[in-house]
Amino acid sequence: MFIEITPRLSRRKHLEALDYKFVISHRYRRVTSVLTFRKKLDLVCKAGDTRCEFRASWSSASGAVGNLKGVANLSVSTTETTFGEKYPTFHHIFLSIWPSLRMHISDYLGNREAESVDGRWLAIDKVARAGQKFQKPVCVWLTGLSGSGKSTIANLVEKRLFAAGRHTYVLDGDNIRLGLNRDLGFSEADRRENIRRVTEVARLLVDAGLIVIVAFISPYRDGREAARLRFDFGEFVEIFVDAPIEECERRDPKGLYARARRGELVNFTGIDSKYEPPECPDARLDTVAFSAKECADQVLRLLDIAL
Repeated sequence: MFIEITPRLSRRKHLEALDYKFVISHRYRRVTSVLTFRKKLDLVCKAGDTRCEFRASWSSASGAVGNLKGVANLSVSTTETTFGEKYPTFHHIFLSIWPSLRMHISDYLGNREAESVDGRWLAIDKVARAGQKFQKPVCVWLTGLSGSGKSTIANLVEKRLFAAGRHTYVLDGDNIRLGLNRDLGFSEADRRENIRRVTEVARLLVDAGLIVIVAFISPYRDGREAARLRFDFGEFVEIFVDAPIEECERRDPKGLYARARRGELVNFTGIDSKYEPPECPDARLDTVAFSAKECADQVLRLLDIAL
């Protein structure tokens, strides 16, 4: 995660109304402006405190804005100012407030929870389920044009993981449209709902302790951004399965591009419906330069799972 922080420290014992600029990427070792805290993140804490009051103003790349305030439990990690006073590190402050902040931002991006429903506490949680399987749950999100190789790579990755005794599940766009999303078409609104639903399914499967591989065109950046926000840090890996449309049309395994060119299919991604490629994915797979097996190997290396 890349965090740019420009604070003005006070000489007083309390850190109050500090002006920050946070640029949050959710992508390790990559700089991209997904969320920007334009105004300020106000903190009130003393040296040695384990709790911190905070207020934050934020805006997203899609233009949504919001405000949030609350109290966070802080890590024991501290940083020392030039005045010799020790305070919780800014990195740990942000990680402490992230769960509340994530849910708040998700509301503005369309994942609004039913206001009259409270979540029910369950004795067996994600950590317990993952521990039973001896694995770290994660959502691997493959995005790209139709014919780019998403489903082929997803199948190869799952076969390797399954053979190694890992607990996995593939959510494939075509299969999901045969059941859960059979009531959806291909308008922009239906496409967004398609991604929202599969995001929630993937989130439940990750909560069950599984390694989930999502193979969906998922054409809109803000839809994928909203999907990432539904997962904890490190649980969402966005992979761009990259092939130029000319190559996808040449492959055309289901004959869909030819039908779209003849006008038999409307709202077809890449022809008369836009695809917004990731600006900074966690990985990019060039399916022209590399075989499907080589791309699957790259995914497994990225996940760093012992097989």
